[in-house]
Amino acid sequence: MNDTTIITNANNIKLKEFGFIKTLYNVSFYIITAALLFPGIAKIIDPLSLISTLKLITIIPESLQILIATLSPVVEIGLAVLMLMKIKLKITTKAVAFLFAIFLIVSVYGTLAGFGADCGCFYMLD
Repeated sequence: MNDTTIITNANNIKLKEFGFIKTLYNVSFYIITAALLFPGIAKIIDPLSLISTLKLITIIPESLQILIATLSPVVEIGLAVLMLMKIKLKITTKAVAFLFAIFLIVSVYGTLAGFGADCGCFYMLD
């Protein structure tokens, strides 16, 4: 086993690498992929939940709401497939991070506005 050096602000720490970091990376990778794939499928099965949630956000025009409800599951499933196949991983992970940032902003906005609506992301878990 090789020693791995982790450089911190103050000093160098030598650790024996037991594959824990690689395992953590792989587990996280597949959890993120599943977090894209399954909600994408759920939104295809029940698009009305997402549309009704988008209708609560009054700054989004109705035509754009329908477009978002239509394209969102396609983008999520597409990114999940790209991740699973490890195609253009740097660009794909940046796109996933951007998409999750948008989801976070919308979730925080919905919580602060008191919507309490279900977007249908985890339809199969209900």
